Amino acid sequence: MTKSAIAILFCALVSSGIAQTRRPDTNVRRAPQGTPEMTSMAPTLSALDNGKQAEVCVHGKPDKFPTANQKFTVSGQCKLIHGEMKSPELACFTVISTSEEGGSCYLEVRGSGGAGGVDRIATGRLEVKPTAAVAAQRQKREEQEQAKAMADVKAAQELLKKAPETVGKKWSVVLPNGKSDTWTWIGEAFGGGKFKNGSGEEVTIMVQPESKIMAIVGQACVFGGSLSGNKVTGTADMPATMCKHGQGKWTATISK
Repeated sequence: MTKSAIAILFCALVSSGIAQTRRPDTNVRRAPQGTPEMTSMAPTLSALDNGKQAEVCVHGKPDKFPTANQKFTVSGQCKLIHGEMKSPELACFTVISTSEEGGSCYLEVRGSGGAGGVDRIATGRLEVKPTAAVAAQRQKREEQEQAKAMADVKAAQELLKKAPETVGKKWSVVLPNGKSDTWTWIGEAFGGGKFKNGSGEEVTIMVQPESKIMAIVGQACVFGGSLSGNKVTGTADMPATMCKHGQGKWTATISK
């Protein structure tokens, strides 16, 4: 190879290397944008009276608040009337409630000042009281619910107390399979009594709210029914593989 050919080849290689070093790297991994610095603080007012304007402030160290471009926002059951930084460590919000039902109000001041140029956010939360009328309605509803619960407990106690008397001493039964049977009392049981049927199987009878009866015959037969006076009518839904006494309607007459 001649000297001139070598020189041409060298120049080509140099030019190729320069071109390669100047080519942009399209595989550069971009750094994620900065996450705002957020701090939650207890406000100076714990609860806002409904319908009354009030100033609520959040207080903390200056490095927890934005230092510029502050934007004040409020969400929840109140609205913002005015917001300002009273000092580098005190952000104040003038707010008023927006719902008679009350609830919660969320305060936020956001702006620049965080490390690396990210935003800083200072937040607070306070309760918004319901109006007096709404509070009175809630109190009345709670009292009614408590009274009903107490009445239900008393009714259940009376039901259990009277259950042995209610189930009587003998049941003359027509089973779902059409056969007649007699269940004879042998002792008390929780909520009712225990009986023996004509085949010697144990029958547990329990009295339930709203004049309902449940009878468990043997190990698996469950009969449900309604009591009216000394008469019981009901339905047995257990499959034949589990209950030999059949499916469908059944009746009983109770003897005291």
